[in-house]
Amino acid sequence: MKELGDPIPAPGAFNAASGQWRQRVPKTLHARLVERARQEGVSLNTLVTAMIAEGLGQRQTRRRSR
Repeated sequence: MKELGDPIPAPGAFNAASGQWRQRVPKTLHARLVERARQEGVSLNTLVTAMIAEGLGQRQTRRRSR
């Protein structure tokens, strides 16, 4: 950015969550997720979103029980 003459953003300038990111995964994991989404009749995005939310919920439950 600096080399191109663009201003450097201040720390914390990107705190707002956009709801998007790119995640690279191994091809084998991608294939398994695609198959699971097909079996459940949902999109890959819906499946992965549900799995992440479920995992975060379980993690929070474990933290509270300590």
